[in-house]
Amino acid sequence: MKILLINPPIYDFAAYGLWAKPVGLLKIAAILRKNNIDFSYLDTLDISDLTEEELKREKIKIKNSGRHTYIKKEIDKPECLSHVKRKFYRFGKHEEDILSSISSISEPDFVIVTSLMTYWYSGAFEIISTIRKIFPKTKLIFGGIYVNLCFEHAKKFSGADYIVNSINEVCKILGIKEKPVEFFPLDLYSKNYFAPIYTSYGCPFSCYYCANKFLNGNFEIRSIDNIINEILHYYEKFNIKNFAFY
Repeated sequence: MKILLINPPIYDFAAYGLWAKPVGLLKIAAILRKNNIDFSYLDTLDISDLTEEELKREKIKIKNSGRHTYIKKEIDKPECLSHVKRKFYRFGKHEEDILSSISSISEPDFVIVTSLMTYWYSGAFEIISTIRKIFPKTKLIFGGIYVNLCFEHAKKFSGADYIVNSINEVCKILGIKEKPVEFFPLDLYSKNYFAPIYTSYGCPFSCYYCANKFLNGNFEIRSIDNIINEILHYYEKFNIKNFAFY
């Protein structure tokens, strides 16, 4: 079995790389690795694999702490946002580069696409459409925050074969065991300017405007020893000195 994991581009008025990594997708990558399953990984928002010449051409600015701008291209605003007097952009690797990356791998059995903000679903739909053109027989699994919060919308409009609410559902579709993940497989990136660290999951409060409890369940605090071991692992293995506490 061969799997392709993709973090899609962003369609928005503005976007900035504030220590953002698709941790759900990275957890799936870690589980696939523990199950000895062949997979490829494509983060369309990643700038770590760009050459100095490409960084200069795309006007990418990277701070020492890991913050950075994205590759961006001005595009037409969707009709529902036509009244907003601001420029609209597509953030992430160019379509032709994504097409080249996907076309360079052998046909996967499954493609897993994630999603973040609910209003960024257009980027995920773009990737799903691209996969359909290149690998029409490949099964598409679609999950993430947008899918969890707008399940029926994703089911009706995304074009994916499977709409999932959890990593456990992904594992069931693939027919593998959901094994515990100690560390994110950051070696999937050419360079890591920072590492994401979770000290807790969920929230003790239930504010009506917040989706945290819905997405993460009950409030759970990780042990200090586990957190310290994770920080030491990223420092010793990747020489990472910046940590983003999620």
